[in-house]
Amino acid sequence: MDCRHLRGITRWIFLPFFKRHETRPIRINSKVSSNTNQRYSGFIHLPGHTLGSLGLHVKDSGIIFTEDAFYTGKNGRMGYSPSNFSLSPDLERKSIPRLLVYDFNILASSHGLPVNKARKRLKTFLDKKKV
Repeated sequence: MDCRHLRGITRWIFLPFFKRHETRPIRINSKVSSNTNQRYSGFIHLPGHTLGSLGLHVKDSGIIFTEDAFYTGKNGRMGYSPSNFSLSPDLERKSIPRLLVYDFNILASSHGLPVNKARKRLKTFLDKKKV
C-alpha cells in the first residue's frame, strides 16, 4: 500500500493547531535549582520540531533531555523527529549537532528509551547522516 498521501493528510490535519508564534531568546546555561536539590542545569535551544523546542542539560548527572526535538527509540535507536511532525526538519538537522559541545552520557527524549553512551552514539549517528 502506498502511504505517501498520509504525510500530506497529517500536515493538513495537524498543522493548523501549530500556529507560528514569535519566539523570544531564552537564557542558555542558566542555573535551575530547587529548595531540595542544587544541581546545575542548562537549557538548550533546539529549534526544528517547534521553533521554541528546548533541551535540558543536567550537568551533574550527565543527562540531556531533548523532549520531542530528537527521537530515541527501542534498542538505542536514534533519529530526527518524523518530518511530518516537525515544523522545520532542516532547522532540526542544524540544531542537533550543537548537543556535542555538552558533556553527557545519557540522552532521553519524550518518545523512546534513554540512550547510554549517548554522546559517542550521537556523534556516530551524525557522522552517518553526513555521508
